[in-house]
Amino acid sequence: MNISSSNNNDKKRFEYQIRGNVMLNMERKRELIQLLFQKYGSLLLTREQVAEVLNISTASLDRMKQNGVGVQYQKDGQSGKNGKIRYPIDAVAEFIVQSNIQTA
Repeated sequence: MNISSSNNNDKKRFEYQIRGNVMLNMERKRELIQLLFQKYGSLLLTREQVAEVLNISTASLDRMKQNGVGVQYQKDGQSGKNGKIRYPIDAVAEFIVQSNIQTA
């Protein structure tokens, strides 16, 4: 086996691993969405619910939002401080899946 053939095999193996991880993450996300919907019965979660799911305080969740990291959210109603913040369950599931660190 020459070097270029070996490199091609390594590249293909890496591509299969990536595809496998993507499929696994999609399945995890789908399962999380189902579990979250079963528990809360809504496609949009409150900050208290998201904090509970992530096992963090609402203050930590607020800090993450202020720093531009964390779960994507939507603002309902009025703009400014009076609008209610809601978190789509698919964004919560995506955050959890993407936050997991893969180890060998």
